[in-house]
Amino acid sequence: MGNNIGAVVTDLDGTLLTDDKRVGDADLEALYKLGDKGILRIAATGRNLRISEDVLPEDFPLDYLVFSTGCGIYDWKKKQIIHSDGLDWKQTQKVMKQFMAEEFDFTVHQPIPDNYRFYYHRQNPANHHFNEYVERYSSFAEPLEHHEFQIDNACQLLAIIETDTKKYNDLINQLEDVKLVRTTSPLNGKAMWIEVFPRHISKAWGLKYIEKTYGVPFDNMLGIGNDYNDIDFLQEVGHPRVVANAHPDLLKQFPIVASNQSCGVAEAIKTVVDY
Repeated sequence: MGNNIGAVVTDLDGTLLTDDKRVGDADLEALYKLGDKGILRIAATGRNLRISEDVLPEDFPLDYLVFSTGCGIYDWKKKQIIHSDGLDWKQTQKVMKQFMAEEFDFTVHQPIPDNYRFYYHRQNPANHHFNEYVERYSSFAEPLEHHEFQIDNACQLLAIIETDTKKYNDLINQLEDVKLVRTTSPLNGKAMWIEVFPRHISKAWGLKYIEKTYGVPFDNMLGIGNDYNDIDFLQEVGHPRVVANAHPDLLKQFPIVASNQSCGVAEAIKTVVDY
């Protein structure tokens, strides 16, 4: 097709993964075919490494996992974390203070590779979205009030609220020295998640490692996503696609393929790669 594709990048939840967290047969076959052709296969996800491994078996056809929205990069074949990042304590304190002033329910996550563990601060007992998150990962959760020491190099903070676009935009202006990422809850598809990372972090930033290491320019990458935290890399790659179940805002911006329930990743791959 003359596209000279060197890498294919896909989001996980709502894109490669079906609603019941499986990978469709056609999508799986397409990933194997990419490997046969020497095309890099990259998953870029907001999931941390541990919960990514819950849905991707050890022998899954993948080369790299950009996890925690770019805070970590994992060599899937060597089973090694090759990069990790985090917030300094002053940044974490500032965000915590702001979230408390907003009366948000939020979490503070430990440094990579233990960022599946977190401390939580709850101000609204009726926030069922937040309660759902804490209950799901209760084995790894500890009340923030029980933690007496500073948290150096925290991977991220996460506030879970009802969707409020104005509040999110206001926070971007108030917290200019960190990166705020809006996404839709992968747990229920309803709540707004506001994730906080180091200022430079994004899925696209994680992909720059691939660009530098393999000499694969963004123009020669296919990217497939479905939600707000995918926009940064969809805007960078030469061949962006969104699945049909993507947020309406993304459907207006990028070419559309089949939904995550109908192997949209395989369809996207076929638009640029012959196999």
